[in-house]
This record gives sequence, structure tokens and C-alpha cells, in this order.
Amino acid sequence: MGGIQVAGTWPVRLTVTPGTLNAVLPTGCPARELDETKGRSNMLPIKRLRYVAVVAAFGLAVAGCGSGSRSTGTAAPASGTSTGKAATGAPLNFYWINSQGSTNGASYPQQTEAAHAAADYINKTLGGVDGRPLKLTDCFETSNADTQNCANEAVAAKPLAILLGTLEADNLVFETAKTANVPLLANSAFTEQTLTGAPHAYVFNASAAGSLLAIAQFLQSKQVKDAAMVYVNVPGAVASVQQAAPVYKKVGISLQTIPVPYPSVDLTATFSALLAKKPSAIIMLADPQTCTAAMKAKSLLGYNGMFLMVGSCNTPGVFSAGGAAAKGVYVTSADDVLNSSDPDVKVYKSAMAKYAPTDTNLLNTESTNGFQTIMDLYEILKAIPAGTPITSGNIVKQVQTGSYHQFLLGPDFTCNGKAFPGLSAACSIATSIDQYNGTRENFVVAENPSSLVQPASSAGS
Repeated sequence: MGGIQVAGTWPVRLTVTPGTLNAVLPTGCPARELDETKGRSNMLPIKRLRYVAVVAAFGLAVAGCGSGSRSTGTAAPASGTSTGKAATGAPLNFYWINSQGSTNGASYPQQTEAAHAAADYINKTLGGVDGRPLKLTDCFETSNADTQNCANEAVAAKPLAILLGTLEADNLVFETAKTANVPLLANSAFTEQTLTGAPHAYVFNASAAGSLLAIAQFLQSKQVKDAAMVYVNVPGAVASVQQAAPVYKKVGISLQTIPVPYPSVDLTATFSALLAKKPSAIIMLADPQTCTAAMKAKSLLGYNGMFLMVGSCNTPGVFSAGGAAAKGVYVTSADDVLNSSDPDVKVYKSAMAKYAPTDTNLLNTESTNGFQTIMDLYEILKAIPAGTPITSGNIVKQVQTGSYHQFLLGPDFTCNGKAFPGLSAACSIATSIDQYNGTRENFVVAENPSSLVQPASSAGS
């Protein structure tokens, strides 16, 4: 598959138009710079590979290129105008549900902390939405029973929408919210029920499914013909594998799938049996604890082949567990936080320093996800026409009809059901791939994977 490979003097400007991937921008719209001289603080140094997975029918928009109808801020959250005073109106009530405090390894407190930091930034710096502050009420999942309890509690409170952090059982929340006619909004989701749940649910990023799609495209560009995918045996991961498997077949990659317990602490035997089959690449779809076990097995068994992980494994502990064997490992990302010149990144770092000062690992995927979710919600809310009441129904209507700047990533997300056919709630499949390496190298690649997911009659249209 052809792509756009950019090399030379950095930072470079890369712009893309629908279907053609030509370097053209709308009049008056500044390009976003890709500054590849900075790495994630928890795994320096890094070689950066950019895989922007966008459907041909969508464009790549940049900060400052959209338009909103309400008076708070400008189109891009990063350039939102400080009002100089905090929002004091009637609160806009939302419920936030996240995996947190679990004893089985699925706990993402930084996502909650970052979500609240984003809300504080919107309320105290941008003046809220028409002077009204966003209010997040938290409920945490530590088991499936807790997930259901949180869903029941949320719908009883009648919020404008339920917002999801990271949940393995997001389907339980979805089914409860759907019955109560409360919209569900998330930056990521895993289960088929949620990802196919429009108009009752919308997922701003394609999550694991989008990551696996980007990996398939990347492996195809490297002419890889076979791969093994190791995944935790939970409903969300199983659904993601099922969604992605046909894409691997389509691009000519023979894929063997290996489920493992969630979480796993020792994968030596699994990897020993797997390596006997000599796969050209190994893909990990798992939680940090399981990925840590995989890195240890990789190191112990001396595997030096292509090794790729989804963003949930992007933690310092995972990379340190691999030692020298971690060099060359790839990891997906749904943010552009390595780009220090990006206005969104500057806003994110400044807001986190002010409103979440205890979170010192600002490049953690969970922190960026939490912040992204609330900033993407803000984009939708401020696009509701002035004079139109902010209700659950009007939020859904606005989600369905607009195209919005995706904070910390760049490409617009558009919730019209076309980003990933079959996943009606997915609004974007934008994904980047980083490589943990011994030296910083300046390199960027942009691919258009529309042919992988679009019907033949519409691909490239």
C-alpha cells in the first residue's frame, strides 16, 4: 500500500485532503507542525512513526479550522479564549464511569484525574459553556457488578450524558443507558454493543479496533505476511479481535490468535509455544500487567522480531520489564502528545500542571485519554447553536450533524457511521504508532486505510 513518507528538515508540515492525501489546506487554515524531536518522558528516546488512519470521506482538519456557534472559545480547544472568570451558571451535569480501584489490574485513576482537570480548565479558564460549568459525577468499576451499579446510579441521576473512561464491560452501561434513553459518549470503547450502538452511543476514537487496523496497515507496508495476536480473554478484547481479523485477511496477513487469561503474570510457556511457529510479528492486545508479562517472556526467550502493542500497554513498567529487549517495540497511540509545538499539547500540559499537579506522568496514555474525552465533549457542546437549550437530545443531534476537532490528535471526528463500516458509533479511526528505540530519529508516515474498511464502491471516493 502506498503512503506518504516525509523526511528531511524537521519539524515538517503534513496536510491531507479527503481521498487524495495531497498536501493542501483550506484557505486561511494553518498546518499543524509535527515536531518529532521530543519523546515520551516515560520511555525516552523514541522513534516516531505516524499512522493517521482516516477514512477517505473525511478530511484531516487542524487546530483553528472548525467553527462553533456558541461564544465560548474558538473552534479549536487549544485556542479557546480565556474569559478571565469562572463559569457560575447552572451546571451541565454528566456522569463519569471508569475502571478504578480494581484488584485485578484494571485501574485507571489518572484518566479520572485528567478528566476533572479538563473540566476545571473549561470551567475556570474558558468560562464553561455559555457561562455554565461542566459537572462530573464519578462512579468506579471494580467488577461487573460495580459496572451495573454505576450504570443504574447514573441513569437515575438523569445526566445530560454518561461519559466513559476505560471499561471492560462498557456494554453493561450501554444497555442500561439505552433503555433509559441517556446518551453514552466515550473516547474509547471495546464491546460490539457499544461500538454498534448509534444513535444511543458515540465513540470519538475507534479504540482497540482502530489500533489493530493501523497495525494491519503498518504490517502490510512492511510486507509482513503472517502475525500472531495475543489478547486477554475478556469480552472487549474478543470483540476487537473479531472486528479486526477480516482486515488482516484482506491485506494478505495470515493471523493466528492466542487468548490468554486476564490478567496474566507469566507468559513464558505461551510465548515458547508461539515462537516455535516462528511468526513474523507478534501483536499484544492486553492490559499493562499482561503486557509486562509478555515483555518479560520476550526478553527471557530472546525474541527480536517485530513486536507491537496497543496503547493500553504504554506504561513505564511495561518497557522497563523488557530491558534491552524493549528496544524496537512498537506501541499505538490515540494522541499527538509527542508534538510539543502543537497548541493542544501546550494547553494540556499547562492545564494538567494547574489542575492536576499530582499527575507527574503527563504523557501517560490514560491521562491523555481522560483529558481528550472532556475536551472533545466541549467541542460538541459549544457547537450547539446559540439559543438552543443544551439537552440530551440536542447533544445527540449535534454529535450526529457536526465535524469536530479531535483534541491532542488533530483529525476531525465525524459521527456519521462511516468511519468504520459496521461500527456505527465509531467517529474516527485515527491512530499513531510510536517505536521505543535507542536513538531519536525523525521520520513520519501517513497512510489512508479507507480501502481496508470501506466497501469497494466507496473506497477512495
